[in-house]
Amino acid sequence: MLKPLLAVLLLLSCVAPAGSYAWPDKPLRVIVAFPPGGMIDVFARIFQARLVEGLGQPVVIDNRPGAGGTLAEALVAKSAPDGYTMLLSADSPPANAHLYRKLDYELFRDLEPVSLLVRMPLVLVVHPTIPAESLADLVAHARSRSTPLSYATTGSGTSNHVSMEVLKRLAGIDMTHVPYKGGPQVINDLVGGQVNSSLIALMLAAPHVRSGKIRAIALNGENRSPLLPEVQTFCPGRLCQLPDGAMVRPLAACRHAARVDAAHAYRIRQGRAHCGGAGPSLGARRRDGRQRAEGIRVLRACGARAHRRGRA
Repeated sequence: MLKPLLAVLLLLSCVAPAGSYAWPDKPLRVIVAFPPGGMIDVFARIFQARLVEGLGQPVVIDNRPGAGGTLAEALVAKSAPDGYTMLLSADSPPANAHLYRKLDYELFRDLEPVSLLVRMPLVLVVHPTIPAESLADLVAHARSRSTPLSYATTGSGTSNHVSMEVLKRLAGIDMTHVPYKGGPQVINDLVGGQVNSSLIALMLAAPHVRSGKIRAIALNGENRSPLLPEVQTFCPGRLCQLPDGAMVRPLAACRHAARVDAAHAYRIRQGRAHCGGAGPSLGARRRDGRQRAEGIRVLRACGARAHRRGRA
């Protein structure tokens, strides 16, 4: 089942054998695959202080956006396999191998999953000039146009992108994908009318919906959100799950970091984001051939390809 939720993943370069050194005994570096100001970066800053507290070492945030996250992924994959370089990204890494033909790393070989930190709802929004108040209105408008509507995402292969492509196929409509490096760039161009619509993180879109600069059509997830209580849902959601098992200290630090202070926790709850929690191993998930095959099938069915120029 398709679950179009924004996922924040934490991975690190494959580590040396357990017991070969005391980890950590020096500063850690977290490579963020998106630019400053976006939701991934926001969560990186929230977790940074708690990781420092939990691990007892400085944690440096290093934003490396571009190429659908592959620049950041390659940087971490090629780093020393000592657990000191981490990758914080959205849910696009597993898709990138099927979007970019010449990657010089193998995600499931060179990176070790640590935690799925956060999942939060996505909201389908449009520019106010688009005559649509509901999903049915948007589909009808798209069908009546002589030129396709455009929709912006935070990159090829993300849940935003694949979900919109599935929506296109189910509704029988044509829309043009416009990928960006991050959420703030999407919002800027959507507010400015350069693109017609987007499926984007609720917390990023909500202030602009309330100000009337963009219009919310539908929210995924199981329940309406206190951020935009008037916006109906159209997709079931699911709690995120943290792995168990081998990565004891990184996982423990992530669990500690998930216990954010009251202000941040309240903000997350208002966006219906889910942090922490127990669940099946991400390592087991990554080795699940059926799950990987299903993801590949969706990507191929929607004809997803990486955009190497322009805003991608």
